[in-house]
Amino acid sequence: MNRHVKLLISSICLSMLVNFSSSANDIKPIQFDIIKSYPFAYINENGKEVGTYWEYADLIAEETGISIAKSIMPKSRLISNLKSGHSDAAILFKTDSLNSHVEYIVQVRTIPIIVATQKGTLINHYDDLKSLATIGVFRSGVINPRFDNDNQLNKDFISSYPKMVKMLAAKRLDAITGNGVALKALINQMCLQDKVEISPLLMGKREQWLVMSKKSEHLDQAQTIKESILKLKAKGALDTIFEAHVSQHNHTCQ
Repeated sequence: MNRHVKLLISSICLSMLVNFSSSANDIKPIQFDIIKSYPFAYINENGKEVGTYWEYADLIAEETGISIAKSIMPKSRLISNLKSGHSDAAILFKTDSLNSHVEYIVQVRTIPIIVATQKGTLINHYDDLKSLATIGVFRSGVINPRFDNDNQLNKDFISSYPKMVKMLAAKRLDAITGNGVALKALINQMCLQDKVEISPLLMGKREQWLVMSKKSEHLDQAQTIKESILKLKAKGALDTIFEAHVSQHNHTCQ
């Protein structure tokens, strides 16, 4: 083989290697935004980002081999990112208002919507809510059609779940309603069982889904992600993470 042929082969091989490296570097990870809310994604006492959905994203990456970049942020910014395509995926309550912006990939969990009141006050029936002076609701939250459209109820829209729980304990609200997992976990975390209790009235159940932005460049991986979630649910892996975070504050309060 003469010198010119060797140089030509070397040049071709080098070109292929450069192109392969360039293509590998061009592959962007899936941007997975997670709502800042205990126990889904939060900063622990050591300043570390943790949470049920934070760890779910790690499991999905491990199960699929897909690179995932995670960020914790407020719900309003998360929704904006999904609409614009700056975010690829998130886990959210299913809602008609997002139908034109996201693809619903797979249901992750069903969440009870509960009512918490000051100790000694129980809400047994929906009409009992009308006797309350103030009912705290998470801003931009959806409870159920009857409640959401009921103008006879005195609703106070609050910016976060921790603030809602603290206001109830301080008697600045008569009741609060919303995500049963988050509310129960916060009540336990703050040791407020002697000031706050859960009422018998169940406002309904809502589905939390893994969604992907319709503007995402990774929609071709939706089926792979769906299959990974179904496998993880079947193995009980998601429930194990969920229970670990929710139960960690089931301590004896002094």
